[in-house]
Amino acid sequence: MAKFIVRRFGYMILTMWGVTIVVFLMLQLLPGDATTALLGFQAGNKEVADRLREFLGLNKPLWQQYWHWVSNILRGDLGYSIQLSTAVAGVIKGKIVNSLVLTGGSALLMLTIGVPVGMWAALKRNHLFDRSSMLFSLVLGAMPVFWLGLVLMYFFALKYRVFPASGMVSITGGGLSDRLLHLVLPAITTSAISLAILIRVVRSAMLDVLNTPYMLALKARGIPQKIRVFRHAFRNILPPVINMSGLQVGFLFGGAIFTEVIFSWPGIGLQLFSSIVARDIPMVLAATMVVALIFVFANTISDIVTVMLDPAQRAEV
Repeated sequence: MAKFIVRRFGYMILTMWGVTIVVFLMLQLLPGDATTALLGFQAGNKEVADRLREFLGLNKPLWQQYWHWVSNILRGDLGYSIQLSTAVAGVIKGKIVNSLVLTGGSALLMLTIGVPVGMWAALKRNHLFDRSSMLFSLVLGAMPVFWLGLVLMYFFALKYRVFPASGMVSITGGGLSDRLLHLVLPAITTSAISLAILIRVVRSAMLDVLNTPYMLALKARGIPQKIRVFRHAFRNILPPVINMSGLQVGFLFGGAIFTEVIFSWPGIGLQLFSSIVARDIPMVLAATMVVALIFVFANTISDIVTVMLDPAQRAEV
């Protein structure tokens, strides 16, 4: 088991190295560079622009720029924000916490609704609840995040004023209850697609377990349904559910970009959006790497936990 864990973390490191290459090269394809944002209307002055590029090291070959950037990351230096005129690490540190709050709320909503609904749909196969939940998950999964966010904002924030429309906390300040109210609409928007996926995964896994010979034998022996479901069936659907949940947690963190922009949630996604508009390359690189790291780390942990819970997979590693 120890070798498997070491191997998975080794794969994670290799994946992150590949991400650094892809992200760095993709940003080179964007029109303009940091000098465009810094010089503004003077960007057309070739002499001034060339001096600034030389000062920033943008006139060096790409491989040297890449190596300089990666070596700085390994030392914990994420660079200096062009847009905010401050160290990137300090900005990212605060934004990560806000994004993790949104991701945690979305994941909690996804699990507390998705798992029970999926299990109950499997137990009521082909009944009204099963067909209704499958239709609900199909419609929910097909909704674009930005459209759903705007619809929820219009009805529940602007028209009926049940929840706040934007931000993480009221202007006048507030306690935990105020922050929870601000979290509701962004969490619903972020978790919508993941919730639809989880409902279907749980239902499918539950149906597979319910049709196994030992579950049919327990039913034939007259074991109550609650014991069959929660003591036996639920244990067997945990590995695929945890594996899918880990994938969705990474997706929630990355997919929160749209939600944060719509609801002005002060997280990594909103900062990434504003940095792209301002051509703040150091901030864009750092924010993208953080999103990729959270995604890869969540997947790695879910794989390890899945193997630990599944005896068949544990025997193979």
